[in-house]
Amino acid sequence: MIAFFNGRDVHLTEAERQVVVDHAYVRGWRPARLAAALQISHKHARDLLRQAANKVLDRDRTYGVPRPKKKRKKTAPTAGGPAPARPGTRQPVTRPVASTSAHAPLGKAA
Repeated sequence: MIAFFNGRDVHLTEAERQVVVDHAYVRGWRPARLAAALQISHKHARDLLRQAANKVLDRDRTYGVPRPKKKRKKTAPTAGGPAPARPGTRQPVTRPVASTSAHAPLGKAA
């Protein structure tokens, strides 16, 4: 398959040809481009692309068109507590900083 898309003239099985036609339809290839790639007539390429389009439309009609996934907004954790850590990791302990100059005796210098 990769050799075909790189422009090499290789033999394709029927399943590989179908993959090429489906890829061509999804990528928006024109019938002339598909005809040149597969070395078939323009009418045959047009019919193959039409069949691929019908296959996609039938799939969407049967299963429905998938909706785009909504992105979740990242919110900061609430409830006042720290976020839970992964198992096996330690969270740093927060301690209040005590100023030594406010509570220290003044000594002889004062």
